[in-house]
Amino acid sequence: MDDTTPAPIDPIRAAYLDMEQRRKRANRVRNWVNPLLTLQQAQAGNAKHADEQPALDYPTDAA
Repeated sequence: MDDTTPAPIDPIRAAYLDMEQRRKRANRVRNWVNPLLTLQQAQAGNAKHADEQPALDYPTDAA
């Protein structure tokens, strides 16, 4: 047997490495998507309440 043949791949190790790779990719995607969703929801919330008057923290003379 020559030294150029690769070692047989352990199926459990291969499954673990595949799972790790998927987990890391999911975390990368989540790190990009969550701030975008938060920003989008904030903009939607601002647009929804744009016609409302802001609450005043001080008394006015109009009363």
